Amino acid sequence: QLEKQGRDPLYGRRLEYAQKQRRDRIEKTEKLLNEGVTEVGGLSKRELLLVGTALYWAEGYKKDSQVGLGSSDPEMIKLYVKWLTVCFGYTLDDLLFRVTFNESHKYREQEIIEYWANLFSLPINRFQKPFYQKAVWKKIYDNPNDYYGVLRIRARKSSDSLRKIKGYIEGLARIVSSVI
Repeated sequence: QLEKQGRDPLYGRRLEYAQKQRRDRIEKTEKLLNEGVTEVGGLSKRELLLVGTALYWAEGYKKDSQVGLGSSDPEMIKLYVKWLTVCFGYTLDDLLFRVTFNESHKYREQEIIEYWANLFSLPINRFQKPFYQKAVWKKIYDNPNDYYGVLRIRARKSSDSLRKIKGYIEGLARIVSSVI
C-alpha cells in the first residue's frame, strides 16, 4: 500500500502542492513580463536606429545589393518596417514583399499571403510570386495551420542605404570591441 501511494501523484497533498507551484510560476512569469514591458517603454529615433541596426546585423541580407530581411515573426517584421520608414524614409510603396513557405502548404497559398498582407493592410497584388521550399519536413507539428512561412522584404533602390547600414553595423562592432 505504501509503495502504491508513493507512486500515486495525486496521493495526499501532492496535487494541491503542484497546483500551487504552477500558480506561483504563472504569476511570477506574468509579473516579470510586465516589468520587462515597462522597462523598455518607448523608443526614441536614435534607439530605434540602434535596435534596427542590431536586428539587421543579425537577420538582414548582407550579400545582396539591396536592403532586405526575412522573418517568420510578425512583430520583428513590423519593427523592421518601422525602422526603414522612420530611419531611412522608405514608404510601403518602396518595399517589395515575397512569401516563402514549404511546398506542402501550397494549398494554403492564398491564406498565407493574406496573413502577411493584413499585417500592413496591403492588397495581395503587392506580393511577388511566392517561393516554395522543397525540403521534406521530418518533424510533425501539432498545429500546421499556424505556419505562415517567412516574409521577405526588400527595399527598392537601397544600395546607398545598405552602405550606410554597414557603417552602422561597423560602428556597433567597434563599440562592442572597445567594451570587451
